[in-house]
Amino acid sequence: MARREEKRRCTEEPCIEDVRCPRRIKRIRFSAFSGEGIRNSADLRTVQNGLLNLRMVQNYLCTQKNPETLVASTQASFLITQKDTFYDRAAFSLMCCYMGDAMDHVDLPVPAIMKPVELWTGKQLFSVLVRPNAHTEAFVNLIVKEKIYTKYETMCPSDGYVYFRNSELISGQVGKATLGNDNKDGLFSVLLRDYNSHAAASCKNRLAKLSARWLWNHGFSVGIDDVHQPPAKQPSVCP
Repeated sequence: MARREEKRRCTEEPCIEDVRCPRRIKRIRFSAFSGEGIRNSADLRTVQNGLLNLRMVQNYLCTQKNPETLVASTQASFLITQKDTFYDRAAFSLMCCYMGDAMDHVDLPVPAIMKPVELWTGKQLFSVLVRPNAHTEAFVNLIVKEKIYTKYETMCPSDGYVYFRNSELISGQVGKATLGNDNKDGLFSVLLRDYNSHAAASCKNRLAKLSARWLWNHGFSVGIDDVHQPPAKQPSVCP
């Protein structure tokens, strides 16, 4: 027994204590895989919709099968871009920080009202969202008619004629039709088509952050169907 104990102590391999003899554990070697190795190990192949890449979500904002981009944060955009929405310098700067986590450089536009107090409009805020600074190469020219559009184009009484010129929102309230929900000519679809997926994903990311933080302070309305589960339908029994 003494010799067996000495052998167990001198064994270099990891072992499991056993009455009869020490049993060796099978070694498992680990290695750091590169991006190419991960793709090869996952056996990713080229398909009709392009190369499957699990890390680049921005490349799949829309596909060939479904070219419309899905946008959910539209209520805040519609409320921010109303005609009677004005912000002072502090509030406007705070919301510019909302959309970029206070990490992006923002070129503050000229205020719409100079005196007695400098005021910026919600449309100017959305223009900053599309093109925050001069280094952002995204010049959007877009015309979309929202559901509330009536007549007279840019002088629409309901402000439903959305007009972007050089990434500046001239008129209109931004809603679902403008942002690109089931619309091939929406804002994000134009950014994706005329520029690249990074420009569209960055703009959508800024919109998501601004919408969540703005609605947190401003509030929003929900319907009963959004928070209450409808009762299950009972099967009809034939007499």
